[in-house]
Amino acid sequence: MPTTSPTPTPTATPRRYDPLTRTGGLPIQETAGLPAEPQSSGITGDDEVHELANRATFDSNSRTHLEVDGALVGDGRLGMNAASAFRTYWRAPETGTYRLSAAYWGNGGYEYAPRATDGRDYALCSETNLAVFDGDRAVAHETHPDLQHRTGGPGASVAEQLLEFLAYRLVAPYLGLVGGLIARVLIDWAIDLEPRDPTEGGFLGDPFDPTRITTEFDAIAGRVYRLQVTPSVGFAGRSTIDWHTAARVESVYRLEELSIQTV
Repeated sequence: MPTTSPTPTPTATPRRYDPLTRTGGLPIQETAGLPAEPQSSGITGDDEVHELANRATFDSNSRTHLEVDGALVGDGRLGMNAASAFRTYWRAPETGTYRLSAAYWGNGGYEYAPRATDGRDYALCSETNLAVFDGDRAVAHETHPDLQHRTGGPGASVAEQLLEFLAYRLVAPYLGLVGGLIARVLIDWAIDLEPRDPTEGGFLGDPFDPTRITTEFDAIAGRVYRLQVTPSVGFAGRSTIDWHTAARVESVYRLEELSIQTV
């Protein structure tokens, strides 16, 4: 299969909403799935890439299911990513500093095969981003890692290369304005990824003690800001042997609260 190049697919067309002007808890006005087109490199001859699943779906305005599942037959690299966006439009009632907060919980896991990882390397992650946009400019953002793993290998440099592939071939081009924010964080995380020997694992959130992420920004009275929570899952793998390599990452997220307060 020839090397593919990123060609961003259109995301959901934003609908027109009356911006909210209050502080406190805010409803979600819009959702959008952001699955990225799988990307590969170094695939030649009879080598193949199989996309088994690549989806970002919603059960409601507060719950999303993310899954990427792919396989590489041959040697080369393969990356997949999927994300979901929860959006609300907010008009600042007065000029000042505001704190945006999101509370969420979720569960997810990963698996890769075969068990023997000689000649194969993986880096995979599941994270949640909170961001405030003024037009096409991010004025505040924060990203929380929910799951981060890599296979044991020669060192963090391989994980960094794989996360760069994931960040710049999938996340940045396909996730819109928030893609660049998450991509930069993925690269920073490369040195923090711990090698794991098991070929499967996961994370489990507590609905009675949800994860909370916050960010602060300066707002101008009357200006409309887009508030967005973006869970994302992805992996990048490489094989240096002509054999089968597969990876899967899946997460379910529930957004419990989005709120804004003056500081």
